[in-house]
Amino acid sequence: MVHRTESPHSTTSRRSSGSLGTLLELRPGEQIQLLDAPIALRLAAVVADSRAPDDPSTGRCTVRLSVVPERGEVSTFYLSLEPDAPELASVSAFGYRVTLHEVTPGPAQDGVLPHGDRAAKLTIERHVERFGDSPNP
Repeated sequence: MVHRTESPHSTTSRRSSGSLGTLLELRPGEQIQLLDAPIALRLAAVVADSRAPDDPSTGRCTVRLSVVPERGEVSTFYLSLEPDAPELASVSAFGYRVTLHEVTPGPAQDGVLPHGDRAAKLTIERHVERFGDSPNP
């Protein structure tokens, strides 16, 4: 479940809260603080969307997402939905794995990115490194 509140510091940014392992929905400019981890996610923008209006499973959709730890530097990543490259939909940061599952709505019939209520659906989970996840020293 996601709880949304308006940020007292900005008229354009919304703040929400969510939990690890649940499907989180963010809109551009929105930040979700995880209730069970010292980290937040902020969706900056949907930066590109070449998916076909009648078949959003084709083409590529890319979002710019920031992972915001309680302390330390913010890390910004580009995550993409592309049928031939599912690895582009996930990133590991600060011991967590963030995965992009869906961006709605898809592009308009004229190919222009729709304005308004776009949303990215993501999950975030603790990332446990296993043998082969990182190079040997």
